[in-house]
Amino acid sequence: MSRVTHRLRASLAVIAGYSEIAFTRDDPALRAEAKHAVSAAVAQLTDGLDDVMLALELAWEPPSSAPAEIDLREAAEAAVRRGTNRAATVAPGEPVWALADHESVVRALQALLRAVGAGPAVVTIDSLEGRALAAVEAPEAVATDDEALSLRNALRLAEFQRGAVRVEATRLELELPSP
Repeated sequence: MSRVTHRLRASLAVIAGYSEIAFTRDDPALRAEAKHAVSAAVAQLTDGLDDVMLALELAWEPPSSAPAEIDLREAAEAAVRRGTNRAATVAPGEPVWALADHESVVRALQALLRAVGAGPAVVTIDSLEGRALAAVEAPEAVATDDEALSLRNALRLAEFQRGAVRVEATRLELELPSP
């Protein structure tokens, strides 16, 4: 929890510091730097708050929706659209059907995308032996320590769907049952 708290406070400190500088100095280069830094900090703060709120929600009120046939590719596209990582994309391809709650899958994929950070990430969709698979390829290895709240949230959401999450260096996988 201390790492999550530090990440949230660090984002707030960047926003506060650059806001103060932007209002007190008349330097166009500094204002441009401030705009970029504040935008990045807002995205990090948003991601951090999303992780904390999802963890609280999962602890207090787990998803109760019944599984249904969903298009995993469409769920991945929704996760990318709703997320803050503007460099994330979904590889084109045919629909792959999973048996799960659509909103829970979107939120699990959003959590995996938050875990990879702000760099470019590509989500690929596939089916293997009666299972549907969404794989997120990150630009660098993903931390898997106990305080990686995004991964913990994704794992919890996957478990509620009778699925699993695996992480191997730069690849994060969400596996779900197929209909």
